Amino acid sequence: MTDKIYGMIGLSRKSGSLVLGFDLVEEQIKKKKLHLVIFTSDSSEKGRNHLIQLCDAYEVKYLEHGSKQELGKILNKLEVSFVGIRDKNMAGYIIKHD
Repeated sequence: MTDKIYGMIGLSRKSGSLVLGFDLVEEQIKKKKLHLVIFTSDSSEKGRNHLIQLCDAYEVKYLEHGSKQELGKILNKLEVSFVGIRDKNMAGYIIKHD
């Protein structure tokens, strides 16, 4: 991920439009609240495949980027595998700069 994308993920968190963790991301996809799901390359294959199927079914875009540690570092966590972006403009910016 570029610094611009990391910055936008951080802004998404500050604005309250970031969802952290598999369960919350899954729930928000089903509620049609997310515009983008980001998962790490070292996330669980089973979890990743499940979320990809949900994203396809609910027409949510998704990206694979970075590692659990890299994503966790920006969010002041040890490791983060799955995040969702609720804000359409922020999601569009991240997709554009991928």
